Amino acid sequence: MLARNIRTRRMIALGMIPLVGAFIWAALVWPVWYTWDSQQEWRTTSARSLARSRAIAASEAMTRDQVKSLPQSPLAAKFYVAGTNGAGANAFQADVRGMLGSVGAVAQTATPIATNKLGAISRLGLRVTTSMTIDQLKNFLARVDSHSRYMRIDQLDITAPSVQPRDQNPMLTVSMELAAFESERAPSGATFPKVAQLG
Repeated sequence: MLARNIRTRRMIALGMIPLVGAFIWAALVWPVWYTWDSQQEWRTTSARSLARSRAIAASEAMTRDQVKSLPQSPLAAKFYVAGTNGAGANAFQADVRGMLGSVGAVAQTATPIATNKLGAISRLGLRVTTSMTIDQLKNFLARVDSHSRYMRIDQLDITAPSVQPRDQNPMLTVSMELAAFESERAPSGATFPKVAQLG
């Protein structure tokens, strides 16, 4: 009887070992491991946030320097100057008409394209339809390329007549979209929003 009781107690004791281990894990090991894992995740997230903030601050500083130097940049001289009542757009359209006239062509239609504002710079557009020979078109493209203001042709459609004379260049119907840019000089004393200093 005594021997049976001893065996029973041993079996109970052996059966309690996993329960005690589970209790120790739940009470001690798990909280420590969870705290360590949370700290690691927090450190990773914080490091990424700090790196992102530093990158934004560096980008803003670079943009600020570029904007400050824009009026002195040779590139700024190639932009039309924005003014009141669409002064830049009017000057752009006048230049296009002048270049067409210089090659002996006339704009049959000239439709302004909505201005697209890109910060301190705005994109100007003009849709033109005209008739000219291939030689006149070649000369016009050369004038656009060498113009004192930055100007480009974004779209060019050419339609030739179905019947063409053999002894002269035919008149082509030319439709094109031209683009240029105008700049706005920052007001004197203009400031940029400050970025908090980072460690």
